[in-house]
Amino acid sequence: MMKTIHTLIISALATVGVLFVLSSLSVGGFTAKLVLSGSMEPTIPTGSVAFLLPQKNYEAGDVITFKTDTAAQHPTTHRIMFQNDDSTFTTRGDANDANDFVMVSPEHIFGKVLFAIPYLGYILDFAKKPLGFVLLVGIPVTYIILDELSKIIAIIRRHRAEKKVHEPKETV
Repeated sequence: MMKTIHTLIISALATVGVLFVLSSLSVGGFTAKLVLSGSMEPTIPTGSVAFLLPQKNYEAGDVITFKTDTAAQHPTTHRIMFQNDDSTFTTRGDANDANDFVMVSPEHIFGKVLFAIPYLGYILDFAKKPLGFVLLVGIPVTYIILDELSKIIAIIRRHRAEKKVHEPKETV
């Protein structure tokens, strides 16, 4: 039972760690972004992590993640409806009734969404907060360290006990 719990904790910690790194880094252009709104539901639910890859060309129907000119705004993930004459794109969220007002230029596109993992973003967002980090990373790491220390101490005690048994006894 304890071995199963230990394996689950290590697996969960490794998964959160890998996903945390993937959401923070760009490897070979491949990036991950959190989806914070419901504008692409049901295709991509709120709280999903969208995995992106930049493309040379984009076309109508592609789901892309892009930034607008506002630096403080989070990236947006919407579907390309069509390409305009000036090489910009008109986009719209699947759950929206109207196209976006802002045209998206190719240099503002992070990439095409290859796939998304629903609701994983909630876990990653929580892990980035102090309480989430402690609960999802700190406690499992502490458990693993204490478990390994207890195993080391048990080996040392066993080694000392075996050494005492094999020591020659003094005779008077």
